[in-house]
Amino acid sequence: PPPASQAPPAPVGGQDNTGNLATGTEGTKLTSSATVRAVTAAGSAPNTAVIETGPGSGACSDTSIVPVQNVSIAKSNDTDGAVLRGTAVDYTLTLSVTNGPVKSMTVTDVLPAGLTNPTDFRLNGAPFAGATANGQTITWNLTNVANGTKLTYTATVAVSAANGASLVNTATITEGPCVASCSDTSTVLVRVPALGIATAVTRTTHGTDPILDVPPATTAHTLPFPLTYTPRNGHVTTAVLTDTRTQRQAPPTPVWNRARTTSSCWTSCG
Repeated sequence: PPPASQAPPAPVGGQDNTGNLATGTEGTKLTSSATVRAVTAAGSAPNTAVIETGPGSGACSDTSIVPVQNVSIAKSNDTDGAVLRGTAVDYTLTLSVTNGPVKSMTVTDVLPAGLTNPTDFRLNGAPFAGATANGQTITWNLTNVANGTKLTYTATVAVSAANGASLVNTATITEGPCVASCSDTSTVLVRVPALGIATAVTRTTHGTDPILDVPPATTAHTLPFPLTYTPRNGHVTTAVLTDTRTQRQAPPTPVWNRARTTSSCWTSCG
């Protein structure tokens, strides 16, 4: 009888396929067909035929084994912590195949709104024309897929991505012999750095100010205006600070904070 992993041929009761022979000669062939169920786990499906009546009944049998294929998918990306807008992210889809190669299969990968411009589609490191992008959906049409096959591509974090956004996209085996692990997700975290700034006056030209409570200053007195800036959401790589003076102030003298481990360059625009 065929095993539970195989659908029986019709007409058959249960999983047993019984044939009655009036006569049998040497070389007689009996044939039947059965379909491997879609939910069958990878491995093998044994099928045993037994002579139940006649000469040698109960002692003569033989088993045929049908290899059962399965393919699963795992997805990853090359980010290490949160990334900035405009970052190019490399993705890898790894296919694990049992009893391969798989003759044909299809994988779809849907990108969230925070990822754009999927490019550089590759199969095991070589450019691959069987991958297409339609909007936010990437479709991979594959043939003769072996164990360990790797699909790679690059997508860019959108300039509109919000700080703290979690960009999750899922790759799914939509066609092919997959029973378990037919999809996998990959997550990219986004950070948008910001710079907080505060300024203060330490002297005034009109005597002690009852509100500011700072010492008086006279004409031609040098007035220091310290600017205090505070990075938020991680390291800030580039920033432009603008401080506009009044018409009664002479052109400022630019300085930079030498106490910092990285130098800051200030320019006076008159």
